Amino acid sequence: MKFLLISEMTIEVEQYLKMYIGEYIEHETDVIIRYSIADAKSVIETELIENQKHLDFIIADFTSDTFSQSYTELAHWLRHSVFTYSDKNFRLSALPLFLMNNMLGYERQHYEHVDELIENVFDGLVYKPENHKRIGTTNNPLAKGMDRWLDRLKSDIDDLDLDSSSDFTKMNMRIFNARAYKLKVLSEVFYENKKPLDYLWVGNGLQIVESTADALIKLLKTYNQNPSLRNEKQIHIFLQTYHHLLKSEHFYKSIYEQHYYHNSSRKYEEVDFFNIAHQYSMNLNELFEVKLPNQRFFSKRNLSMLRPAQKYFHQIGTKYFDYFSDPANLEEIQSKSLQHDVSIKKLDFQYSLLMGTDEDKLQNISGLNAFMAIPKANVRLLTYDDLIKRHHYLHLRVTRFGI
Repeated sequence: MKFLLISEMTIEVEQYLKMYIGEYIEHETDVIIRYSIADAKSVIETELIENQKHLDFIIADFTSDTFSQSYTELAHWLRHSVFTYSDKNFRLSALPLFLMNNMLGYERQHYEHVDELIENVFDGLVYKPENHKRIGTTNNPLAKGMDRWLDRLKSDIDDLDLDSSSDFTKMNMRIFNARAYKLKVLSEVFYENKKPLDYLWVGNGLQIVESTADALIKLLKTYNQNPSLRNEKQIHIFLQTYHHLLKSEHFYKSIYEQHYYHNSSRKYEEVDFFNIAHQYSMNLNELFEVKLPNQRFFSKRNLSMLRPAQKYFHQIGTKYFDYFSDPANLEEIQSKSLQHDVSIKKLDFQYSLLMGTDEDKLQNISGLNAFMAIPKANVRLLTYDDLIKRHHYLHLRVTRFGI
């Protein structure tokens, strides 16, 4: 999921987001954090209305009455909105909105007007767990609010005589025109998209099976038991087979080992996977480089950064960055991408590296963080433990919060 958090207080992001990690989000970058209602409204106007990006919900964590009143005014504005969002698929007025304020929960028990406000404007009042424990995916207002939104979407689809496994491109317009007035979540123009409702959580409940984690763990054991094993192609094939591990929720296509040439030269750059983001996704297109699970970050002797590990970070964070951020290479990147029906408009990418394990990474996390600040690009590091966590999250996403 992707959500907008409006917090009145400055938060320690890593600790705070433990409430959501693994159940509502895969990674910290799945949360947009703003500390004022004005800044939050700017995100809504720019990203959702103008750019038609997707959010799953908005939640405000506050303490003061002034902040609460401003958020309520924003909520009323949204509820009366006529705009769409998420590639014009959904009505902005139906976007799930939540409150997080434990004191308000106490007041709700004593003041009827508080309960009416929550019932009529918001989708739930979420209790903030102590020590940022997980909120959970059942029997709480956040989960129930998301369920109601999904139920309304499912009802909209049923009303159009479709189902979640449809490709939504062969719309019976006679039925649509007769029943469009019933729609609660779907916009009246969603069917105009080339790929309507092209979301991982629509119609994929049986596609991401729990046993994939067992297959991945078995593969990793092979490398752990044989430190000299060097077979990146085996990892590539595995990722192509279980492609949700590569694409997550945000990408719809992966271009594999495409050659991008330097000007007037036979020299080229070859990224393992070039992941292309959905039109509605706020994520950038991703350059994804794969190294081995048994590749260590640090020397066992003194925990210094190993030269091969340094080389891999610079490969993705400096070498690729220099090429893929250079306007002189834009035409080549566009030309080769068009061969895969992908249009690249700007040289702005996420740089990601899959390598190693959490056990090795955590031996000298401060040293690793210091080194990761050296490459020109901000490299997102995923270990193979992160890949297992991604699978568990995506399986939960399609089975618990999908249709």
